[in-house]
Parts: sequence; C-alpha cells; structure tokens
Amino acid sequence: MLSTRYDFHTSEDKIYDLWLESGIFNAVVDSSKQPYCVVIPPPNVTGSLHLGHALNDTLQDILVRYKRMCGFSALFQPGTDHAGIATQFVVEKELAKENLTRFKLGREKFIQRVMGWKATYEKRITDQLKKIGSSCDWSRVRFTMDEQYTKAVLTAFKRLYDKGYIYKGKYLVNWCPRCRTALSDLEVIKRSEKGKLYFIRYRIKDTQGKYVEIATTRPETLLGDTACAFNPDDRRYKHLAGTKLIVPLVEREIPLVADNFVMSDFGTGLVKITPAHDFNDYECGKRHNLQIISVFDESAVVNENGVQYKGLDRFSARKKVIEDLESRGLISKVDDYEIALGKCSRCSEILEPFLSDQWFIKMKELAEPCLRVIKEGRVKFVPDGWEQIAIQWLENIHDWCISRQLWWGHRIPIFVCKNYGCLECSVDSVPQKCKNCNGPVSQVEDVLDTWFSSALWPIATLGWPEETPELKYFYPTAVLVTGRDIINLWVSRMIMMGLEFMNEIPFSNVFIHSTVLTLEGQRHSKSKGVGFDPLEVVNEYGADSLRFILCRKTTGLQDLRLDKPPKDNSIVEARNFVTKLYNASRYVFGKLEGVQAPIDLSLTSDDLVNIEDKWIVSALNRLRKESAQLLESYRFGDYAKCMYEFVWDNYCDYYLELSKSSSNKSINKILSYVLVDLLKMLHPVMPFVSEELWQESKKYIKLDSELLIKCRWPQTQQNLISADSQNKFEFVVSCVKAVRSTRSRFNIVLKEPLDIVLSKDPEIREMGKILSALANVRNVTVSDSPDESSVCDVVGELKLFISLKGKIDLKLERERLVKRKEEFESRVANLSKRLSDKSFIERAPADVVEETKNDLAILEAQMHETIQVLQRLG
Repeated sequence: MLSTRYDFHTSEDKIYDLWLESGIFNAVVDSSKQPYCVVIPPPNVTGSLHLGHALNDTLQDILVRYKRMCGFSALFQPGTDHAGIATQFVVEKELAKENLTRFKLGREKFIQRVMGWKATYEKRITDQLKKIGSSCDWSRVRFTMDEQYTKAVLTAFKRLYDKGYIYKGKYLVNWCPRCRTALSDLEVIKRSEKGKLYFIRYRIKDTQGKYVEIATTRPETLLGDTACAFNPDDRRYKHLAGTKLIVPLVEREIPLVADNFVMSDFGTGLVKITPAHDFNDYECGKRHNLQIISVFDESAVVNENGVQYKGLDRFSARKKVIEDLESRGLISKVDDYEIALGKCSRCSEILEPFLSDQWFIKMKELAEPCLRVIKEGRVKFVPDGWEQIAIQWLENIHDWCISRQLWWGHRIPIFVCKNYGCLECSVDSVPQKCKNCNGPVSQVEDVLDTWFSSALWPIATLGWPEETPELKYFYPTAVLVTGRDIINLWVSRMIMMGLEFMNEIPFSNVFIHSTVLTLEGQRHSKSKGVGFDPLEVVNEYGADSLRFILCRKTTGLQDLRLDKPPKDNSIVEARNFVTKLYNASRYVFGKLEGVQAPIDLSLTSDDLVNIEDKWIVSALNRLRKESAQLLESYRFGDYAKCMYEFVWDNYCDYYLELSKSSSNKSINKILSYVLVDLLKMLHPVMPFVSEELWQESKKYIKLDSELLIKCRWPQTQQNLISADSQNKFEFVVSCVKAVRSTRSRFNIVLKEPLDIVLSKDPEIREMGKILSALANVRNVTVSDSPDESSVCDVVGELKLFISLKGKIDLKLERERLVKRKEEFESRVANLSKRLSDKSFIERAPADVVEETKNDLAILEAQMHETIQVLQRLG
C-alpha cells in the first residue's frame, strides 16, 4: 500500500532511473511510425539553468511525452551551445581572480581552461534537465563545438563562401572594448541614460571671431571630425554651404556639407561628422567622400590620431577635452539630454562604433526564401502575431557580421598568404603553402559568431552534412519552442540555413512562450538577485509541482509572473494538486485492497447504473478528446486547467464522495477506469507522480503497459458519451455549488442540514441523494411560494430557494449587509475620484498609482458580492 504522504525526493530519482533503464528516451528510426522531433534550444555552458529554461524545457517535454504516447517515434534532441563571447567572458572573470589573463595563458592553454569549464557546466545542465523530468535522448547529446558539429559549421561556411555569400570588408561595427570583439546589431542592448548635450563653437575659416555652434553628446570624438553638416532645407545655414570650419583643439580644416540625415530641430541644426565613430556619420562620410580618422584603439583608448590626448581612455579623454574647450571659451552651454546607448549583451560595457576588418554574409539572398515561407504560413508562429517580428527584420535586413575577435569558438577556415594576401578557404585540410606562390600562409585569427553555428542546430544535430538515417527520418523537425527575444537572432537564421542546405524548412511550427517575471514584473536574474533558482523549487516542492504551475500559467500572454512562497502561493497550489491526485489514488487502491483478481477495465454501458456513473465516464471521454486537442494546438494553460478541474472537482470532490455510498457493483471498475485515464492524460505534465501511481496500480488493475510512459494516449469511446446524463448531473452540481456558496456566505457549517425548494421539477431521480451526499440537503421540494426566510439563486432555468429559517436572523443580516454596502460605495467613490484626478496620475509614483487601481478593483468586487447577497436575501 502507498505511504500516507507522497515522498517526491525518493520517488523522482527512482522513477527517472526506471525510464533510463527502459531505454524509452532513445528514439529510433522506425518506418512503421511517424517521426516527431523537437530540438532543445541549447543552453549556454556559462552556468546553471534559470526559470526560463525550466519553462522552455517543460513545454517541450510535455509535447514529446504526449506524442510518444500517441505512437510517434519521438526524439527530444539535447545539447549545449559553446556561447562564444558569453563563455569566454565568464572564464576570463575566473582567470582574473587568479591574476591571469587569456593573453598570459596563450590561446591553446586558454581554450583548455574553457573546455574544463564546459565539461563542468555541461554536466550540471544535463543533471538539472534530468531533475525536472526532461525525457531527452541522452545517447545523442550534442555540443556546438564537438567534432562532428564543427565539421558541419566549417562545411556551411565553405559552401556559402564558394557561392560568394561571404566576404571581408572594412566596416563600422558595434565594438565591445571589454570583450574586444565586434557584435551584430541583434547582440546590442539599447538603453536610454541621462547625459549631457554640449554646444561647441567651431571657427569659420579665414574669419576673425566668427563661429558656428554644433551640438554633440560626445565631445571627445571631435578629435576625429572630418566635416560638419546641416539639412539642405535648413535656411539658417544654406549660405554657408562649402564653407570651411576649423575643428577646435586639433585645428583641422573640415568642410560644411548639406545632408538629409541631419535633423534641423536637434541642437542648433548643425552636427559634427566623425565617420569612424558614428554609424550615421559613416554613411554620410561615404556620400561625401570624407576622410575617415579613427581616434580609438580596440580598448577605446585614444590612439596617435588623438595627438595630446593619446593614452587616455574615452571617458578620461571626454573630461579632458571638455576642460580644454571650456578654458578656451568654446563651450557656449550644456543641456541635460537623454542619450540612447548601445551596450554589450554579455558584459554590459558601453559599445563603441569601431572601424575594422570583419567578415560578413550577404543576407538578401538567404532572407528572401525565409521571408517567403513565413508569409505563406509554411512556418507558423504561435500565438499569432510573432511572425511580424521576423517579417519586419527580414524585409529590412542588413549583411551579417559573422567574425568575432575571440579565442573561444569556431575559427574561420580562411588562410591568408603572407606574401600577397591571397585567400583560401579550406575545411578538410590545413594548407601549408599558398597555392598561387608557394609562400607561407596563416589562418585568420577570428572565430565565427556563436549564432552562425546555432543556426545549423536542427540539421547538424541530426548528422548533416552527412546524409544520416536520422536526418532523413527526423528532419524537418516538428516544432520549435523558444522565447521572443531570439526570433531574429536564432529562429529566422535556422529557417535560412535549413532552406539553404536542405531545401526544406527546419520546423513547421514555432511556439513563442512567455517571459518569466517576478510578481513585480522583473526578469528572473540570479546575478542580480532577482527571482529564484528552479532547482530550489524542485527540491522543496517536487518537479511535478514546478512543471504543472509553469504549464498552467502558459496562457498565450507575453509575460508569466511567478515567485516563491509565501510571496506567491501558486507553487503551493500546484503541490496541493499533486497531493490531491496522490490521495485520490490511495483511496481507490484502498477500495481495491483484498480484491481477488485484478480489475478488468473493459467498461460497458451495463456497468453504468447511476447518473453519476454515466456522467463521470461521459465527461472523461470528452476530456480525452479535449486534452489532446489542447496539446495539439499548444494551449498548455488550458490543458492544465481542464485537467485540474476534472481531477479536483469532478473526480475527487463529486464522484469519489458519491462512491462512498454507491450501491453499484461496478463502482471499483469505474473508479479504476477513470483513474487510469487521468494518470495517462496527466503524464506529460506530471510525469513523476503519475508513473509512481501507475506502478502501484499494477497491483490491483489489469494494465496495458509495464510503464506509463510507454502507454498509448486514451482514445474516445463515443458509445459511452451521454449528453443527457452530463446535462442532468451538471444541473445537480450547480445546485450543490449554490448551497455550498450560501453556507459559506452565512457561516452555516456542513453538519447543519438545509432544505431547498425548486420552482420547477427538474425530473432527476437521484437528485435528492446526490444533494444529501455532497451538500447535506435534507429535503428537496417543488413550489413557487417558498417561505420568507429563503434566499434565492438561479440555476439554469429554475429558481432555487434555500431556507435559512432558524439558521440566521435575516433582519439583522440585511441591516449588516446594507451598512457594509454603503461603506464600500463610499470607499469606491473616494478612490475613483482620486484616479480621475490628472495631477495624481502625473505626480504620484507609478507603483502608488498601480496599487490604488488594484485597491479599487478589490473594493468593487467586494461591493458587487455584497449586493448579490442582499439580492438573494430579497
């Protein structure tokens, strides 16, 4: 017999080992089955999993377990990402604690250190995935820098290079001085911060004391100015077109040009042009054939072009430039100004537009087929609307900078002739000499952007570029489950690469899940001390509790709010649901204890004697179909909700209670029939407790599989669906709810029997018995003139009167409620007046306004409830 309490600590490890020993996770190429493949978005080997990973992996695992039970050969493909810049950054931070740098170690030894880090954290990630129940095929774990995957990356590079899609160029890029590497636009975090707008005087050449004023947020970059500009429609400066200006401090002569990109309402309408240090200026410089002068090195330290400021970092240089300008009277004023900054997505360093040699992919040719399949609906985004993010990006796409100045990653397979600079792309071998002049060659130092290798994930994990059986069978995969923040970084690029190298989309559906936030709306972040570690919840409440609440809260909204108890009791409620299922199963097993032969679940209509029997079996068969439809359409929250309500209300609250007094000889069979199906339908979201209960069920019930995970999803039996029985029983349940609600409102304990009067006979034979068992109703009569002490409720088309004679003093109760209603009305009026005051909305802190709105909503609900009770009292 099961223990009185569910011990998930011992059960979960035991059950997971049982699954591993069975080999059920290991997907096989089986022509007799339909394939179903989900590739896990590979976690970065930078640390442990966070709550977003737990949500993502739970939803994927739900789908895989469901499809496995539907008879598919289901592959949940695991793996990890080397995460170039992110991993290199955290390892360099560790080295700094030892007073070391990667440069002191050298490239080879540094990579060995990173590999050691990777081994530690890859194991940690794998263990965490197992802990939350992920049914991945662990025999197929991939890493984006393993030997076979690296072959795929280099092969993809060479094929794109040979087609002329990859080229090298000197361009202005987003540069991180801390990581010393270029970043793509999608790796830039845009932030607004308070700064200053400096109005600087530039002398007009060949004049005495005549100046123009320009406004800039970066006075230090004037060291690299090669022009000033105004909008050609700005009449204030048209007469100065072609005039030469003198750059302060460096005394460089520069032209004043007209360009449409200048906004006349910014500052004075004149802007300085520094092509080497601003993206708009760079484009302007190309249009006007301006000189490009870079004044910073790779660490954002002023170089030799900064003359007397050489050696200063950019912020020290700014301070010194401002001092020198002020001492010469060349700053006319300084305004407060909101500055748009780009920051590194990994280390949060302020980025610098930086001119450097980089490798790029021509994106237009790759983007067009990707855009087409999304617009045609061949790749469908769920929920609707998220595809617009991809479409907008693809329609305005720029070439992709794929080179990174890092050591950790896939080194670009380009070899350069030291004599003449000839380039050779080689994957299968390392060239020793230039094929043109036999001169020495060296490999490009840069590595590829992490997202280049990630873009190959669906095909490379299945064996590409080899034509493996797995690639032929499981590709294209079924669905990608991911977050909205990497739709362009990853999703769109995977579609591009799938179409380019396989001539087929990599997946037909993309489910965009919510972002997990705290109750206050902050992102969970371990480094910032916000939120919590999902493994803490698993250790305290069990994996099933975490899985269920994450599933239940996945409702199609952008954000999912979750916190730990006592701040948020959602996880406790999920744990209570696990306990409810466990205790219900214990009750059923207790009834089956001592039964000679295992219960045969072949149910017929002859077994359904009472209305509650017909109702529960009919409702169950509808649930079979409904739960499957919800999972097929990725409505995870609705699936969890309907399972919760059926188990908690229909099965436990109603049917189990009625079974205690049932005279039906088939009651044990019906209880078992329903329980077994519920375990099957709950298995995808609550795999551990459902499997534990399944193993116990084998002692009493004739089952179709040794393991629940291997079972087939239950099929609807249409002959056992009875709309008439469901309608009648649900009417009785509505009556039960009305009686229970009245007890709660007037504090009438359950042991006090109540009498009810119906305005019309519902003609349900067992109604009295059910009401007696579930709500302690003593008498049910039919009349259109109940006594004056009754409260009224409407159930369907009937009026239900509940007699309170002798239970409460109706006059005093009415007086109390009238007074309560008036208090609520006064408080609601006061808060409404406050919220209608514009000055309050504008001046009060946002959290105070939000709190006031919440208080008003609560008071309005309480007032409405009080009015309803008064109406019931007549």
